[in-house]
Amino acid sequence: MHRQIQNQPKATIETANRTADRAVEFVMKGAKLIKVRSKLSKNERLFSVEPDGLILSYKGSRKRMCSNKKKENRFLLTEIQELRTGAQSDAFSIAYGKKHRYPLDSQCFSLVIGKEGYMLDLVAPNAEQRDLWVAGIQECRSRLESRLTNPEEAVQLWTKKLFSEVDSNKNGVLSPKEIKHLLNRMNLDVTLEDIEKVVKKPMLSSDDLLQFLKDILQKRELVEDIFKRYDKNQMYWTKYELKQFMTKEQKEDLTLEECEKIIDEMETCPELKRNHCLGLTGFAALFESERMHLKNPDTRKVYQDMNQPLSHYFISSSHNTYLESDQLKGYSKTECYIKVLKNGCRCVEMDVWDGDTEPVIYHGFTLTSKLLFSDVIKVINKYAFCKTKYPLIVSIENHCTVDQQRIMAEIMKSIFKEKLFLDALLPNSNFLPPPSQLMGRIVVKCKKLPPEIVKQESRMTMAAIGNGLRASSGSDAPIFATDVSDDEPDDVKEQYDIALEFSELVNICQNGRFKSFEDSKVNQDFTFILSLSETKALKLAKRSPEEFIQHNKRQLSRIYPAGSRVGSTNYDPVPFWLVGCQVVALNCQTPDEPMQLNGGLFGDNGGCGYVLKPDFMRAFTTKTSFSPDGIFPNNWHKTLNIRILSGFSLPKKEGDRSKSILDPYVQISVVGVPRDRKTFKTKTITNDGFHPVWNEKFTFFISCPELALLYFQVCDYEARRSDVVIAQYCLPVRCIQRGYRAVHLRTLGGEKLEASRLFVCVEIT
Repeated sequence: MHRQIQNQPKATIETANRTADRAVEFVMKGAKLIKVRSKLSKNERLFSVEPDGLILSYKGSRKRMCSNKKKENRFLLTEIQELRTGAQSDAFSIAYGKKHRYPLDSQCFSLVIGKEGYMLDLVAPNAEQRDLWVAGIQECRSRLESRLTNPEEAVQLWTKKLFSEVDSNKNGVLSPKEIKHLLNRMNLDVTLEDIEKVVKKPMLSSDDLLQFLKDILQKRELVEDIFKRYDKNQMYWTKYELKQFMTKEQKEDLTLEECEKIIDEMETCPELKRNHCLGLTGFAALFESERMHLKNPDTRKVYQDMNQPLSHYFISSSHNTYLESDQLKGYSKTECYIKVLKNGCRCVEMDVWDGDTEPVIYHGFTLTSKLLFSDVIKVINKYAFCKTKYPLIVSIENHCTVDQQRIMAEIMKSIFKEKLFLDALLPNSNFLPPPSQLMGRIVVKCKKLPPEIVKQESRMTMAAIGNGLRASSGSDAPIFATDVSDDEPDDVKEQYDIALEFSELVNICQNGRFKSFEDSKVNQDFTFILSLSETKALKLAKRSPEEFIQHNKRQLSRIYPAGSRVGSTNYDPVPFWLVGCQVVALNCQTPDEPMQLNGGLFGDNGGCGYVLKPDFMRAFTTKTSFSPDGIFPNNWHKTLNIRILSGFSLPKKEGDRSKSILDPYVQISVVGVPRDRKTFKTKTITNDGFHPVWNEKFTFFISCPELALLYFQVCDYEARRSDVVIAQYCLPVRCIQRGYRAVHLRTLGGEKLEASRLFVCVEIT
């Protein structure tokens, strides 16, 4: 809020600050809210933001027959992805009914927590209190985020969170029992005697814990060894030593002024900062900063050429976006669209069927729940460009009758309005428009009436066209099949009417039937998009890779999971990227390896959902020289040497409440063309998930680095069952920075982990 009002008059600023302070005071004092989950679960709970402004907590229900204590639920304010006002969540309509929405929208709000999108749906006693909660939480988040820009402050806040979680009686100090609990949470195998040697006390305060962690952070072998290597004075670095380190080790050519700026940002000792010197503590803070990330900071914004035809980009895509879990009996939720759109997805899908009064979305002929078409379109309209302004493709499997297709068309036109891309292409266009020309536009992908049928007045009157064209096997009109697997024979594909009003909304992404690449080249223009099942597409990729690549220079190809994947598992997307397929649709609700690779690819180019294909997959030549199984020019080849040095604060296995400590190892892979695929594994470190040290070097010979991903998996060794992956990180090889770097680990679902890191040293030749 302070940032929003900084240019306003002084009196206005003071009023706004007082309002913000009142709201913060209210949420820290706490008040009762109704927590909504279903018709049978609407419970009053006491909510509050803790005094340090770090955590939102509420007291849950008592566990019957076990304890008189109420369970406390706690969330970091930084974990709140979104705060929504009004009864927008599906939970409100389930709990109170769609026709009679009580309580009023003005009393309701929802918190979306974590990247997994956990929903906390709440009802305040009145509108005034709802507004105080919304303003208070937003202001606390704003203040917290500004504090987290400082690495030192970030460590302090993380420490306070850990301390608060184990301080069961809230007396401000940890007993020996609580210290043991804390160490277990941190995956740290240290005795109480070791703690007492450092803090010199039997009881541990929050400040003691912070000092203990600082000592560990700056005394890590890696940090100390590097610092001593350039420390001529045995006490600190001057700006000259920092410049030498950045040039020699990090391969970054910085000016002395830039080195001074780094020291000012990282050093906490006033005397050292005044003399433009960096001590060991400041260097440890530098090692935790964004500058030291493995991923090049330039790739965190849109940096690629966005003026190429749409077919020249990989496009982040979702399959059956509406489904929360499996393909047979899971819930359909509008929240699923919000989640993928906020993650940068640029192609969402819906299966649309006739409803009572308007079309509905669900997985046909299954037990999945249904959504109103209009509800989904409203959500897409609101969130389409919340992450990125580049175009969104809405892929529709149309199973509706003519009358309900007209309703679909009217709903999209009335809600999307000017966002709907209906522009005529330039005369003599030979390529799809570029993303830069489609900013803020929504493109509908579906079946479309061929122009010659619309104009064919001699065989079909315009009145008949207005009533929809029956595409039946007994008519003179062409057959229009549903967007089902091309593996099905033509005579079993169902045929449907196409309303002219609906057909007119389909512009540059009209569904096309695949017969052969030659047929597509001769009989389809660049506006046709092929939808192929993974099974058929993989056969084509193996049998005719060069033809597939050539086809994908001009037209879009969409790949979707086989029908047998009823559990919403995913196929490996890499073989389809290697032949230039743009719209490789995955089940985004499943946090598996394919989705993690997908996150790695589309984390590039600012996470905008469009990643430019390499030049050799875009150049319009008569015959491409690139094939995934081919021989690549020597000047493409790279040698990647990566040393896995150590880890820090690795997470426990999901749901693990046991007292066991991790036995971690790291699996590191290059994923790309077949000859580049290789995996290495470090040794296992026993009983140390807090600061395991491996110091192992691995070498990858990469022949096609433009299509290669580097994929880290941190695993916990299990002697009696399968090892468990506990964290991961993936990025394109072209985005890697050289030198000593930190790998900021993520959950299996792609959510950032607060403090979990791997430390590596990278050489690329």
